[in-house]
Amino acid sequence: MSILIADCGASKCSWALLSGEGQVVQHETTGMHAASLSVEDMRQWLDALTGSGIPLNGVDTIYFYGTGCLSESINANVKQALQEKIPGTRRVSVDSDIRGALAAFSPEHPAYVGILGTGTNVGYYDGQQWSPCSRPLGYILGDEGSGADFGKALLRGILREQFNSTITRAFYGKYQLSPTDVIGQLYSSPAPNRLLASYAAFIHAHLEEEQMQELVRRRFDHFIQAHLIPCPCKNTNLVYLSGGIATSFEALLSECLDRHGYYLMQTLRRPIEGLIKQALINR
Repeated sequence: MSILIADCGASKCSWALLSGEGQVVQHETTGMHAASLSVEDMRQWLDALTGSGIPLNGVDTIYFYGTGCLSESINANVKQALQEKIPGTRRVSVDSDIRGALAAFSPEHPAYVGILGTGTNVGYYDGQQWSPCSRPLGYILGDEGSGADFGKALLRGILREQFNSTITRAFYGKYQLSPTDVIGQLYSSPAPNRLLASYAAFIHAHLEEEQMQELVRRRFDHFIQAHLIPCPCKNTNLVYLSGGIATSFEALLSECLDRHGYYLMQTLRRPIEGLIKQALINR
């Protein structure tokens, strides 16, 4: 019998199917935020997986780790959608993406473990249990240091003409949008958080510019001040972070953490690799 594992963020969802013989088939679909979708929406979202040709008929167990899977009712909706789209599954376990990151890292000592991707989530692992340091609040009220947060900071600077001419020309040359178009596109987008996060690629491509480096430093400082410093658990300074922002901007992230007295132990772009490793060990 096979095991299906999912590491699902707001932008991308990584899937891994482990056969009884230990063979691994991986696939990637668009992501989703479980708290914002109905069961029917999730069933439609799962069409990209069930129609992919991956052999799901023999799936016995599903481990789903996803953004927004933070309550029993939301997790029950995800479980229902999975069972309906992949019938015959004996066991379905649904948990938050942060639990997936924790399982992927499997730290040996107390540490801060979190996600810096499209959104932000971080908490404290005491060696046995993980507990949140602060509420993530989502891309409108929170998600400091995330891709969406980077995108907002970039667009604010561009639209308020705060960047030098090199950055400004490069932005409008790449995206071919007027200031009005930028705002209109954002407010009409079905997934504004993903659209905002997509602008992180522009920031990364222009990191030789001091203004882009300072933007990144400011956003990481906000992340540390909002999520790490307020944490009541103070007996470690070790930090593990997964997600595209953590890995793409690792050098500046490490610099900012070090300045505040923290040490970046490891980053993972795709926690699914660690989840596969743990599943193979434990099966």
